[in-house]
Amino acid sequence: MNKKQLQEMLNDTKEKMQAIVDTAKAENRPFGDEETKQFGDFEAEAVRIQKTIDAMDTIDKAKTVQIVKPEPALSAEEKDIKNFAAYVRANISGDVRQGDSNITKGDNGAIIPKTIANQVIKAVSDISPIFARSKKYNVKGTLSVPTVIAANNGIAMDFASEFSDLESVSAQFTSVDLTGFLAGVLVKVSNSLINNSDINIVNEIIGLMADAVAKFFENQLLNGSANIDGIKSATNVTNAASKTDITVDELIAVQDSIKSAFQRDACWIMAPATLTYLRQLRYGGTGEYILNPDLRTGFGATLLGKPVFTSDQAPAIGQGAKAIVYADFRNALAVKLVEQFELQVLREKYATQHATGFVGWTEFDAKIINDQAIAVLKMKA
Repeated sequence: MNKKQLQEMLNDTKEKMQAIVDTAKAENRPFGDEETKQFGDFEAEAVRIQKTIDAMDTIDKAKTVQIVKPEPALSAEEKDIKNFAAYVRANISGDVRQGDSNITKGDNGAIIPKTIANQVIKAVSDISPIFARSKKYNVKGTLSVPTVIAANNGIAMDFASEFSDLESVSAQFTSVDLTGFLAGVLVKVSNSLINNSDINIVNEIIGLMADAVAKFFENQLLNGSANIDGIKSATNVTNAASKTDITVDELIAVQDSIKSAFQRDACWIMAPATLTYLRQLRYGGTGEYILNPDLRTGFGATLLGKPVFTSDQAPAIGQGAKAIVYADFRNALAVKLVEQFELQVLREKYATQHATGFVGWTEFDAKIINDQAIAVLKMKA
């Protein structure tokens, strides 16, 4: 029943009520019992119809009003991203807004949104398998990591008799000291890109900076430098018989040279060209390739049952090169990285290039903490 039909019913009911009143008025008398009952019933019916019509009017009015849903509350990370993007774009336009809620000013005008810095390091882990798998410490100052000298560890279990003393042997410990070497990365971003509102500028900055940081970290971890040891100090080395060729037996020797306790999470790291070389290597006499296709691994292949990762920073096969690393990196390699990753915006320095610079600073160190968990194949010198 629509509102028009209800209105007609209401009018009809009111006419009946009016007729009862007119009859009593014409006869100059009060309502009789039957008229009183009829009038009351009609009155109640009129009230019900009117309320129904009013309800329909209310619903119709509500449909014409646009319901505005409140925006969902932003997390601290989302606020940092939004504020940092606004700050960067405001810098380009020259309208630098003060008091952004989740951005603080450091020395030399540095902008330090901590959640964005954390995203850079997370992206580095996504890019670099060796960094992702290493044991990381986020502390300031010098860090001493105790390690057991395996060759002098005489601790062993043996049979014993009741009421006889067990002989104790003290394990000999040494320590590996991780300090901190200041490292910085500079990324220049086009102002045209920053001013393009369709571009997620924060993701662009994080991606560019993470790629540069990942390359630097991988190079230091795999090759070392005057400051960083990385894996260059590895003592568990298998020497290849050739400067240019690798044999299956040498790969087996490398894999078997680390302890069984570290085999479960071990993996191979090598240069892309080395992986290509191994893809073409076959078992002697069988004609079968030594790399097994396996879609479950990130790079689609396993070598002697373990995943293979490549790095552009790994040395290629050549004279004296440490061409292949096999390790349980979490137990073998310690990386000390100061948690505070400071990000600084350089606007005027590159103004003549129509670009903005972003500088990231951190302290970094990396050393082997367990020689039993890492092995290296070194080409003939």
